[in-house]
This record gives sequence, structure tokens and C-alpha cells, in this order.
Amino acid sequence: MKYLYILICAFFLTSCVSSEFAVRETESYPMGEGRYLIYVRGNIFADAEMLKTAFYKKANEVCPSGFNIEKMENKAVKHGEHTKPVLEGVIACK
Repeated sequence: MKYLYILICAFFLTSCVSSEFAVRETESYPMGEGRYLIYVRGNIFADAEMLKTAFYKKANEVCPSGFNIEKMENKAVKHGEHTKPVLEGVIACK
């Protein structure tokens, strides 16, 4: 029984760290003239590479024919008791 408990805990920990569960919010906001603000927020387990992957995925959804990145910033937001990483940027569709 002890081993089953350890196995279940290990499963939940690895699923929390995977990029699918580490990126909590991905939004795009139109700014006009084919420009969009892309906002990606991760949980406390997210790293910069996970956020960047989610950023590019969202940018490709918004601009399927390509885009140029005008600005990209790493930030942090206080969400509850924890500080969460954020990647925010402006893209222009081609």
C-alpha cells in the first residue's frame, strides 16, 4: 500500500511539472492593425522555456501565416500567496 501511495504521488508531481499543466493561462488581445498582445502565465513549476513554447503556439494560432515579435518581456505576478511567471509580448501578423 505504501508503494502505491508513493507511485500516485510521483505521478501527480510529474504531471504538475509537465508543460501541459505548468502553463495556466494563454490569452491574445487584438490591438488593431494586425497586432496582438500575447499573455502567457504559468504556475510555480513553469520555466521560461515552457512559457516561450506556449507563447509561440498561441502566436501561430492568431497569425497562421506568420508573425514578427515586436516586444517580449518576462514578468512575474502575485497570484494568491505565490509568485507566478508571465511572458508577455506584442506580435504583428505578416
